[in-house]
Amino acid sequence: MRQWFLIAVLSSTFAIASAAEGNDAALDEKALSVTSTSMHVEEGEKSRTLTSLGTIHNSSKFDVNEITIEATYFNGGGELIDTQSEMMYGLVAPASDAIAFRIMGTAARPAAEYASQKIRVTHAEPIRPPYTARKDSFLKSFILNALPFLIFVGVLAFFLYRTQRKGSAQHRSLELWARQVDIAATNAQAMERIANTLEHGVDRIPRN
Repeated sequence: MRQWFLIAVLSSTFAIASAAEGNDAALDEKALSVTSTSMHVEEGEKSRTLTSLGTIHNSSKFDVNEITIEATYFNGGGELIDTQSEMMYGLVAPASDAIAFRIMGTAARPAAEYASQKIRVTHAEPIRPPYTARKDSFLKSFILNALPFLIFVGVLAFFLYRTQRKGSAQHRSLELWARQVDIAATNAQAMERIANTLEHGVDRIPRN
């Protein structure tokens, strides 16, 4: 039971440390929002061009790139009639700032059918500064890197203390094992003396 408790404590400790490090690097889905959207369908001779404009607001503490934008389009009855998705290569949304964007594609329906649209960011990557340039405090780095090991040492020392404490089951087991070793050693010495006595007794028997 104690072994399982020790394993649970260590697993929880490393999970907490990993989660803290992961959360520091991850980008919150709500950090990027799209506002001020508009759309336009241009009728051409052979095709229709569908254009959507908007502004991405980045409320995170990191610049963001590799942004993928998805636009869905609806008719007057609220039915989905078209969609397009595009990765905005070279577009960087500054931290705590906003940037405009435009996506274009071929419209699947006549312009009159496009009544509304919904635009969202489906993917983005935070631009992390190099490790040497981060402003992580010494205390934070110490907690993330050294605390799990210190907790492991502390828990291990606790169980060793419990094991060696007089009156504990572990201590009684160690004492019993030590007594059994002493008894075995005593028996071995006695058997050796008996063997030596028998050997010397055989040597004294006269031979015809």
